Amino acid sequence: MNIKRRLKYLTSCLLVSAFFWINSSAWAGGPEIPPSAPWVIYLGGFGGIYVANFEYQGTYLGGSFTVPIGSNVHQNGYTAGGHIGLRYYFSNPWFLGLEFAAMGNSENATTAESVLAPSPDDLIFNLVNQFRIKSNLDLTAQLGVNITPQTRVYIKGGASYARIRHILTVFNPATLTPTISLQRTTHKNRWGFLVGFGLGYDFCPWFGIFTEYNYYDYGRVGLDSLSNIRPNNGADTYHQNVRVHAYSVLLGVNLNFSV
Repeated sequence: MNIKRRLKYLTSCLLVSAFFWINSSAWAGGPEIPPSAPWVIYLGGFGGIYVANFEYQGTYLGGSFTVPIGSNVHQNGYTAGGHIGLRYYFSNPWFLGLEFAAMGNSENATTAESVLAPSPDDLIFNLVNQFRIKSNLDLTAQLGVNITPQTRVYIKGGASYARIRHILTVFNPATLTPTISLQRTTHKNRWGFLVGFGLGYDFCPWFGIFTEYNYYDYGRVGLDSLSNIRPNNGADTYHQNVRVHAYSVLLGVNLNFSV
């Protein structure tokens, strides 16, 4: 089991264990939750695991033949960012929240394909795609409850705006050492949605920690169609698209300001 899987497994176990422990102690005769300030503004930073899935589809039209291309690859990376938010206790201990977050994400997802003519021995070129969600901006609403004086659980959902980078590279296999005959980098800005849940704990009125799980879905993204991409400059067309979804597991800190 690699480090990222261990971190993901450990974080998930902590989330589940903490939830059930706090839930049992809070509702089984625990201390009465004192009134909270109606409004809480918070600033925070976080880091964690970020995994994006790219379901890539392409169609190569080579004149007299068609080659379908498809693969499913993952961006197994890390993320870091910050957020600012507002909680309103409309009926203590229940609260509504609004939050804006920004984060940057590491690593690439890479797929490599060989484009063949109808004859299995007729290799035309090798095609390599690299994908990466470089960053995303999230605006979410929250519904939560303080289950102890220091602890809260919540669900969240909203909109996410992602910047997706795509690098397409064509290699000419006819040479002794394959050479790059075409390389194209494009960026796509894409709206999507996210849903998630979290657990927060305040050590004192102004400082606390939190952990979250978030799921993102950006749908199917149309990529640029290209012409004449084969190394020998033959007439052809290449159509491509990719479906993008992701998840993150976060751990962070907050500074709280009661209003």
